[in-house]
Amino acid sequence: MRRIHLLAALLAVAVFSSLPALAQAARPAWEDCNAHGGNTLTQHYSISELNYALAHMPANVQEYSDCYNVIQAQLAKQLGLPAPASRQHGHTPAASGSGGGSGGGSGGSTVLIAAIAVVALAGIGLALWASTRRRGGGPPSDDEASSDGPHDGISPPGPADAPPAA
Repeated sequence: MRRIHLLAALLAVAVFSSLPALAQAARPAWEDCNAHGGNTLTQHYSISELNYALAHMPANVQEYSDCYNVIQAQLAKQLGLPAPASRQHGHTPAASGSGGGSGGGSGGSTVLIAAIAVVALAGIGLALWASTRRRGGGPPSDDEASSDGPHDGISPPGPADAPPAA
């Protein structure tokens, strides 16, 4: 009976002492990197764990830290490949289109800037049109539009002003 208690105690110690290691192994590499300032890994990760971390990294970690580059460099090192060029924050390879160009962001920001410029120009045009209407320089009113001739304050000759017919 004493042996069973000793065996159970040893088994319990073994299980409880391995829990932190199991918890650490379950922690993705991006969490390790992000917890340490976004520029280093403190644990060793397998190639599949590094690939998983790259594929499942949250957008905010990808955008505001260098964890993507750190994990990608570690993966290349473990595979024996040259270190990849650092990518800019927020610039994913899928959003770069055909590649070969430089610059960050995506084509969506260009569309947004163009839309803002169009709205701004429309607003300026509307403001200019409204200011000319307010000063009386707009299109003629119905009374002015119905009369024929120039609007210089002189009335056109009427039947009473006409010279006698010969």
